[in-house]
Amino acid sequence: MTNIKYPPQHSMEYEKAILSLLMDPTKLIHEKAEVFDSLMETDFHHERHKIIFAACFKLHREKKPIDAITTTEETDGKFEYNGSYISEITDCLPATSTEHFSEVLRNYSKMREASRLLQKYMKVLHAVPRPQDVADVLDEIQKDFVCIDARGRDSFLTAASLMKANLDQYRKMNKGDDHTTIATGLHELDDIISLKGPKLVIIAARPSVGKSAMAGCILRHMGINGEPGAIFEMEMDKQDLMNRWISQMTGIPLTRLTFGTGPGPGDWQPIMDAGGKIHEWPVLIDDEGGLTISELRRRARVAWKKGAKAIFIDQLSQMRGPGKTEYEKNTNILQELSRLKKELSIPVFLLCQIGRKQFENKDNRPRLHHLKTTGAIEEEADIVLLMDRPYLYTDDEADKHKAIIDVAKQRGGPIGAVEVEWRGATTDFRNRRM
Repeated sequence: MTNIKYPPQHSMEYEKAILSLLMDPTKLIHEKAEVFDSLMETDFHHERHKIIFAACFKLHREKKPIDAITTTEETDGKFEYNGSYISEITDCLPATSTEHFSEVLRNYSKMREASRLLQKYMKVLHAVPRPQDVADVLDEIQKDFVCIDARGRDSFLTAASLMKANLDQYRKMNKGDDHTTIATGLHELDDIISLKGPKLVIIAARPSVGKSAMAGCILRHMGINGEPGAIFEMEMDKQDLMNRWISQMTGIPLTRLTFGTGPGPGDWQPIMDAGGKIHEWPVLIDDEGGLTISELRRRARVAWKKGAKAIFIDQLSQMRGPGKTEYEKNTNILQELSRLKKELSIPVFLLCQIGRKQFENKDNRPRLHHLKTTGAIEEEADIVLLMDRPYLYTDDEADKHKAIIDVAKQRGGPIGAVEVEWRGATTDFRNRRM
């Protein structure tokens, strides 16, 4: 068997060089401060070097001079022959900047930490009690390795680069070439909300008002326009979702597709025509129930890599997350989804149910405060859409086809309610006939 040669995971020369730079009395304070900001004691492999770095940092924190003499005094008794060793280090002063040596030391430290994590997770994976629990472990592995890689990077952007990006975006909008904004297909709603980039969008309503129908309508509109999207349908069966789309595209009542003897003789041609169009939609559907938030995050990343420009999750109550109480569980899920939308930089739609007990007074319209017991929705959401169909509690024929979508929150944008048309036979929301 060929012996595999692994790269070294530390460098005595680089560790000595950075310590020498720190103890150089001619170096400016801000140069040394940059080293302390970018390195930690654990970035050094050798114990003596950890002790010397810690001593230098203590002197810096106490605003004392850092040189061979003060460092020798600070490390006295902490390892043998500290004076002669420190004197030896000060002879290793390099000519290059601290930035280069700090970066190399960080990379060595990342290599050691990655090796440690690999060994740790090898043991963890061997001890996983059930195959379905491996998703949680994989999510932890991803997060840990992302944290390692992120250290030492800066995420600063210049005003000039951001201005150029904005101007390019404005030009695309002028030309009609902006393909980054998700349209709902409901014109009055699209005039109010901006579904572009990282957004956590909450669609909330009482049971049976039409949360799933709303998500399906937006996804249908995306499909018609050739825009890829993905839905995690944990409440409905995938066939139910398809039945709704066929009903909406053909006008055939949903009940005729799902009850009795099924479609009539005259329904088949419209169904085949609609099926041919739906077949071309770049839509991804996952209807596995009870997903953990870590597994959903993993699957959402896969959908994003396949081109999804928006993620739909139906719904919050069907997901599993850490936490002792329902509020803690939901808050943890919301915080994870808030991180996910930033990671993928696309809109993430989450459907939430408002309990019937919230409507104990005469005002049956949903309000933002009705969601306070659900989790940290108000804090984490960028947009909150509250849905209402007055006919459900008025029984007034004038309200039968009326639906209200209240933009109750929009970070950096207007709020307000819009009225759309509800078509009960096809479980569909459409623009009002003006």
